[in-house]
Amino acid sequence: MPPKSMGSHSQNTAQSSPPDSISSRAKAHVRDKVQKAAPWLEKFARFGYFCKGIMYLTIAFLAIRGVLQEGRNPTDQRGALEYLGRNTFSDVMLVVLAIGLLGYSLWQFLRAFLDPEGQGKKLKGIFKRMGYAFSGAAYLTLSWAAVRVSLLKDHVWDQNSEEHWTARILELPAGREMVGLLGLVFLALALNQIYVAVKGSFMKHMESWHLNRHQQTAMVVVGRIGILARGLVVGMVGWLFLKAAWYIDAEKAGGMSEAIRSFERAPGGVIAYSLIALGMLLYGLYAWIQAAYRRIPLQDSSQQA
Repeated sequence: MPPKSMGSHSQNTAQSSPPDSISSRAKAHVRDKVQKAAPWLEKFARFGYFCKGIMYLTIAFLAIRGVLQEGRNPTDQRGALEYLGRNTFSDVMLVVLAIGLLGYSLWQFLRAFLDPEGQGKKLKGIFKRMGYAFSGAAYLTLSWAAVRVSLLKDHVWDQNSEEHWTARILELPAGREMVGLLGLVFLALALNQIYVAVKGSFMKHMESWHLNRHQQTAMVVVGRIGILARGLVVGMVGWLFLKAAWYIDAEKAGGMSEAIRSFERAPGGVIAYSLIALGMLLYGLYAWIQAAYRRIPLQDSSQQA
């Protein structure tokens, strides 16, 4: 009889430990580790914002140079990495950028999975956290791209890369719909960024109480124009993918570089393109502002649901 009751007890114990409780314990363990490492993780994240700013300032420089000179400049993140690799301290600069972009990627993953900012588990919060995870993955690949350029002397910018993988997607059974959905996702992200810029809601993440009125106003202006410009560029990327889906033509797709160049062909021509270039410059400065003043509440993450 005792062995039988012991077996029954072990079965009840197994039933009382569902996968959710195991996941919760693992998450709590990660939170505990993050709490202990919070001071250096915060510095790592701030350095990530600083390196992100360097990339966008380089993109702005390349875009402005495109206004003053003839020729096609690679006005996106990978193009910025290749330019910095050829024209600065080369390997040293790129290794530093790789470390910084890794820090930014880690911070985005922590925002996604530990939710230190309390986005919650409702639909809106889930979509935001999915966006953070996607951003973390994107900047992780950029960090590796910087390593490839610096240590492996590899080329990471291809002006037709978006066209190549869009063509592969279009060959799939539901490829046209997938490309169209991707375009809609980029448009949704763009509308969200434009909304954040107009409303100025990004200021709720800033520690600006100790700044004077003029400094706070400058922070709002830089943030609004920079985020608005980036939102317009992201929206143009979405529009290019929608065109590729509509015409079933991969050559109409494009990434950030092609999106920025598209403004030169829009009404206003050089003026519109120059304003986008200025916006990219301000977005780079906004990233530096975040490096200095953004709230990074890792030490409070254990209090979130």
